Amino acid sequence: MSQIIEDLSRNGIAFISGKDRYSYMAHCLADGLSQIGVPVLANRNFADSKVCDFQFTANELPELQRSALKIVDLWGEHFNQQQIFRYDADPKDTWLLSNADEATTQVIGGEFNFICAHENRFMQIEGNRIPWAFGLSSRMIEHVETLNPQFENRKQSFVCNFRPSLNQSLRESLDLSFLPHLEKAYPVDRSIVGASRWNLDYYRHLSENLGCLAYGGVFMQDPMLNEHLRNIPELNAVFSHFAFSRSTVVTRWDSWRFWESLLMGCLTLQLNFEKYGFLLPEMPAEGEHYIGIDLEDTQGTVERIQALGDRCRDIMQTGQNWALKNYSPRATAQRFLRLLAQ
Repeated sequence: MSQIIEDLSRNGIAFISGKDRYSYMAHCLADGLSQIGVPVLANRNFADSKVCDFQFTANELPELQRSALKIVDLWGEHFNQQQIFRYDADPKDTWLLSNADEATTQVIGGEFNFICAHENRFMQIEGNRIPWAFGLSSRMIEHVETLNPQFENRKQSFVCNFRPSLNQSLRESLDLSFLPHLEKAYPVDRSIVGASRWNLDYYRHLSENLGCLAYGGVFMQDPMLNEHLRNIPELNAVFSHFAFSRSTVVTRWDSWRFWESLLMGCLTLQLNFEKYGFLLPEMPAEGEHYIGIDLEDTQGTVERIQALGDRCRDIMQTGQNWALKNYSPRATAQRFLRLLAQ
């Protein structure tokens, strides 16, 4: 570990993006690395004040090539050999990263380590895939420090502020199977607060309500079980590298609301991680950090919430502490260094 830290301290980590920006997950990791003293290099200038104060500053190609490690940010695109190997990429000193929706169908060949969001143990994909998370940004943590959300005297209502997007089949199904039961027991606040995401008014709104609906995702089945789809070359080229151990899998399940809700001390509702195969580097405990929805018994899930009593506040506070401990930018960067040591 000490040799790795020495190499990183001397030559830094280079973040490479083929787009004009960096993804949220790359931004948080770079921010965390900078906080613990690891030099961060980049192939382009980029900053997003909604995420953090850290700014990517472009370096010349020779400096990038001399870095101790390269992280290629696959921002909304599939694996691009020319993009990777322009930077003298080698699996020994190059990692790939993606929090894009496409991460669930990105097949990375060779020996590259691939840090990706949305991993599900019931849908295995070829390659060295390492489950990761959206996690918390420094700006989000600043908001919680500003608001100092309390766990008592909240409105006894649940925030449900999903916007129709045409690609969230899980939310659509729960509108039919879960929300009718929840609305019989609690008020559901459907208001959209704030002009954009990650603003202080939005976080204040979360902090004033008991709970938040924080689920998301789409249902996916193995298309190779369909003879017609199996004969479509584009589909076959991708899904022949997949192995489904369940007939239906929930993908693209990670959502900012999950992290925002935990951080603001809400009672956070998400599908049961264990039952539906969701993978994170540090797993939350159902009933301790969040409430897991059971698709087979949505009414029973609501009844469990009603029966919590004084335990409700404990879950809200424990969930917030768990998120801050394990998914701040600093904690994420330290976890990454431990991975390198392995």
